[in-house]
Amino acid sequence: ISYYKVSGNAANTMLTLDSLRAVTTWTPWSDIAILPDERCVICLRVVDYAGNEAYISTNGLLVDHTIGDLEIFKPNITVTPQQTESGIYNGDVSVEINVEEPVVNNAYSGIKSVSYIVKNMGTETKNENLYSFAKENPKFSELQQAWNKKIVVDSHANNSNDVIVYVRAEDNAGNVAEKQIALKIDITAPNILVTYENNTAIGNYFNQDRTAVIQVTERNFDAK
Repeated sequence: ISYYKVSGNAANTMLTLDSLRAVTTWTPWSDIAILPDERCVICLRVVDYAGNEAYISTNGLLVDHTIGDLEIFKPNITVTPQQTESGIYNGDVSVEINVEEPVVNNAYSGIKSVSYIVKNMGTETKNENLYSFAKENPKFSELQQAWNKKIVVDSHANNSNDVIVYVRAEDNAGNVAEKQIALKIDITAPNILVTYENNTAIGNYFNQDRTAVIQVTERNFDAK
């Protein structure tokens, strides 16, 4: 028994019988080490005492022990410059999610699933699976290395200064990455109450000064 190992970009699929017969660098059988984050194809050549030959080729092996990189870009919504500068949103918030598998030694196992949860003051308001990959024995070319999508955080369900978006991504090797961002959403207009001192009048006329007291109730008060 001898073996032949193909690594890197050339390790896309199993070798044909003609390709195996053309190999001249067979190595006598021993334990084969597959390095962390290595993509390879292992081929075997088996010869009996009568000189009969048999060839075996895997359709690809992958060792992936690197946790995927999950990135959520800052929420972006079309609002007035003042609202954008304050970091507080007065409507639905668009959030772009990018998930990318690190490529190490030309190897990655591919993205398996992406999901997110939105919570308003600890109460879940949205839970959605955005991506799922469940194909058995996929080709390397079918693996998803990068993925992105925009989601919308509903302002009516999340009218709060304590909104959290949790994102979870898992690759096909079982590595899990999680990330969260905080949002402030305020779609409630300020409440204004005006009261006066000296309400004693003759008709609509007053013969003394009156003081107006203005009371503003607002969660995100701006003195300007």
